[in-house]
Amino acid sequence: MNKYLVEKYLKIAYDCMKNCPPNKSTSIRGQIATFGAAISSGSLLSAIAFFSNAPSSNESNSGGNSEKELNVDADKESAKEVRVYLLNMIHKVIKESEKQDIQNRDIQNQENLFDFVASEINNGNESMIEEKVLSAAIAVKLSINLFK
Repeated sequence: MNKYLVEKYLKIAYDCMKNCPPNKSTSIRGQIATFGAAISSGSLLSAIAFFSNAPSSNESNSGGNSEKELNVDADKESAKEVRVYLLNMIHKVIKESEKQDIQNRDIQNQENLFDFVASEINNGNESMIEEKVLSAAIAVKLSINLFK
C-alpha cells in the first residue's frame, strides 16, 4: 500500500461512490475483502480474471427450479455484478488519476482493468501496477466508510 496513492485516489473513489447504486455499495465492502484475499493467495492477474467473470445474460433461472434455488442463483448473479462493478471502479480511479500523467498513457487505451494490468505486467511493471490496484481498492473501501 502506498499512502500517497491512497490519498490521491480517495477523492476519485469518493466521487465514484456518490454515483454507486445503494444496493451495490453495501455489497462492495465484502467483495473488496474477497479481492484482497484473492490477490494474497494467488496473483493480481488471476484475482482480476476471477472478478471479471461478468454475469451472462444467457444464464436462465427457468426450468422448474425451486424458489430457494432461484434465490441462490439471483444472489450469485448479484455477487458477480458487484465484483465487476468493483473492478470498474478500481479501473476508473486509476484511469482518472493518471489522465495528466504523461508517462502512463496506456491506461487511457485500455477498456478494462484486466487488459491494463496484463499490459503493465508484460512491460515489466508488475510490482508497480499491483501497488496501484491495491491502493485504489483501499481508497474505494475508505470511501465507502464516508457513506456509512
